Amino acid sequence: MKLDFATVLTDAWTLFKRDRDLLLRIAAPFLFLPAFALALVVPDPPMPVAGAGDNEAQAMAWADAVQTWAAAHGGWYLLAYVMSFFGTSLFYGLYLDRDKLDLRQALTRCLRIFPRFLLAMVIVSLPAGQGCCSMRSPASTFSAGRC
Repeated sequence: MKLDFATVLTDAWTLFKRDRDLLLRIAAPFLFLPAFALALVVPDPPMPVAGAGDNEAQAMAWADAVQTWAAAHGGWYLLAYVMSFFGTSLFYGLYLDRDKLDLRQALTRCLRIFPRFLLAMVIVSLPAGQGCCSMRSPASTFSAGRC
């Protein structure tokens, strides 16, 4: 089976035009609103001082500031991610279920399977996040003399 990117986009656009009203009503509270609320209400995390260099005291002060910020605002981030994951599972339930569920049936089914879906998303996100954090840019490898 060969996937053609243009065909995939055409099919997605056709589905969006067909179900625009339903998709926008689901995307607003479950995908857009949590991220928008975080941007409005939760302050940005503290950033390290640009000229700190190798100063251990400044690094420890920044780590303490990040820990304090996470203790105060981490729950809001967790809630936003859970709501977004629920919206994603609802989209999957609406489009991938063979029974072609209506919105009420899809919501109840997603509530039932959501703990497993959330666990799967966390299990997939941890190694993916670790891989992103450990990647090196080619420029840093080149400047370190490891070509």
